[in-house]
Amino acid sequence: MNIRLIAAVSVIATSFCPAIADTLVLKDGTELEGSILRENEDSYVVEVPFRPGSSIKEERNIPKDQVASIRRPQPDLVAFEAIRKLTPAPDRLSAEDYERRIARIAQFIEAHPRSSKAEEAKKMMESLKL
Repeated sequence: MNIRLIAAVSVIATSFCPAIADTLVLKDGTELEGSILRENEDSYVVEVPFRPGSSIKEERNIPKDQVASIRRPQPDLVAFEAIRKLTPAPDRLSAEDYERRIARIAQFIEAHPRSSKAEEAKKMMESLKL
């Protein structure tokens, strides 16, 4: 396979990865979904939606003593979300489009061979080769 094609697919695949948020569970039971931007000695700076469902974001400073736990997304599941909709393929794709899809799935399998989604990715790739 062409090295340029693989490089191009790598760039495209990583640029389309959806953002999957961290979840901070506070001691009062509140759950905040967002991205931890930075952490200092006594707090986390978290980017969260301004209002639920809003695309507008704000930064919130959350004291560490208010946080019960943090759930972080697993990298393989984030990467799988980027390829999940590659199958079933729409009708009348060109051979190059099939190759691009196969290359993206192969990249996932190579990067995450022990993922819980690796077998599903292999089946997806085989369905595109038929």
